[in-house]
Amino acid sequence: MRKSTLLVAVFAFIFGGVLSAAVLEVQPPKIYIVDFMKVEPGQDEAYLQVEREWWKPVHEDRIRRGQMHAWALYRVRYPDGTQRDYDFVTVNVFDKFEDAERDPFELFPLVHPELDIERVEQETLASRRLVRGELWYQIDRL
Repeated sequence: MRKSTLLVAVFAFIFGGVLSAAVLEVQPPKIYIVDFMKVEPGQDEAYLQVEREWWKPVHEDRIRRGQMHAWALYRVRYPDGTQRDYDFVTVNVFDKFEDAERDPFELFPLVHPELDIERVEQETLASRRLVRGELWYQIDRL
């Protein structure tokens, strides 16, 4: 009985390893666009409203269409103080460079037909200052 249990465990380990290696080989690299935002003092809620009410539904649509893998919004807690470079970080995750380079404003009229795109662009820019944007992509992993 012990021998058969050990054999099943070894088979599961080998098969699981081969299966996970196969999965690793077929998964495309992930591309991360990381944007660091600075918000004027007292304007956090206005910025969060723009992100949550306007942009989050657009990103949800992009994910549903397979044009985006994931989206996240983070608030920076530390370092604290008046010299903090940025207050929020957004992370957009893609499977392909082509999707990362798509203009998200293309889908905006489909998701929010009631909104004027110029107003959205102006209010988005007014709600925060983009300190820097970075594009990260995976080149290797184990």
